Amino acid sequence: MFVLFLKGNCMNKLLLFLMLLSGAVLGQSRLGSTRSDIYAEFSDKNPEFGIDDDGTPYLTIVFNRSYVRYYFNARSVCYLVMIIPRSQGDLNYLVELYNKQYVIVSSTSWRMYTSEGGIATVDLMTSNDNVVFVWRVVE
Repeated sequence: MFVLFLKGNCMNKLLLFLMLLSGAVLGQSRLGSTRSDIYAEFSDKNPEFGIDDDGTPYLTIVFNRSYVRYYFNARSVCYLVMIIPRSQGDLNYLVELYNKQYVIVSSTSWRMYTSEGGIATVDLMTSNDNVVFVWRVVE
């Protein structure tokens, strides 16, 4: 579904990402946010817009520990987030974080419940020789 050729490194990006990741709402992965809202929030991170092979628009942001790609529907609302750890240590860090903060469904799947009644799933998958966390809203 995607191929990433990215570079970048910054501790501030990591800290911001971890603060967002540890939030208690669906917005933590930006599911349900608009493309313009995500772009505005991370404008200092040089987000890159693109169109996937199937015509799906996306926005990519590079963080210290990961590459994050937000996919948008026809209304420019984020419906899917992919987080690609940059190293084995980053992968293990995120798995440990998810194991602490979310409901463990399996060794490669988590579920997040919000106080507003929202539910998101996180699945650890392999795509194009990359390990990727895939976030989706459960409807």
